[in-house]
Amino acid sequence: MKYLTISTIIIFVGSYIFASYNLEKDKNKKKKYLGIILIFLGSILKFLNY
Repeated sequence: MKYLTISTIIIFVGSYIFASYNLEKDKNKKKKYLGIILIFLGSILKFLNY
């Protein structure tokens, strides 16, 4: 079994934040952009093998 890397954890957290933004009744724009930024950052780190 492969171990969890920092980039994988960041992508999971970003996905969770973005999904919780989509399920909320009162939408908070900061959550949406934080989730997108974390997913993007995790993808870059995964590309760099961190």
